[in-house]
Amino acid sequence: MKTRRCGKRSGRWLSDEAVQAKRQRRRLEARWKRTKLETDRVAYRKACRTANTHIVNSRRSFYQQRLQSVTCEPNTPWRVIRELLHSEDRDTSPNPQDRRLRNFARSLVGFSLGSWLALPVTSQTDCQPHAT
Repeated sequence: MKTRRCGKRSGRWLSDEAVQAKRQRRRLEARWKRTKLETDRVAYRKACRTANTHIVNSRRSFYQQRLQSVTCEPNTPWRVIRELLHSEDRDTSPNPQDRRLRNFARSLVGFSLGSWLALPVTSQTDCQPHAT
């Protein structure tokens, strides 16, 4: 059974470097599939590792920037957290195991972000918006 995706996933958090790395990975994969050479497979696997590193760093940077942009207004932190946690709610996975794992991961992130937001504000200057 194949999984079908409805719509396109958001890539707004991907840096230009990550997008380029993904393109290079796809090119090398096609080349390896076409030639079936071990050297092409090794190059493709190296590109996979590089692309994944760029993707993870890009996502981390995006989340950090969004969280640092939070002001001390009452609804702002929760609005940003909801936006980050539920930006990909178009879950079309027919596998219940996948959905459970994804929900568990979201709850862990939510707990971590909630703990971060529960830290006391020590001075009035802490309530100013952070530079973006």
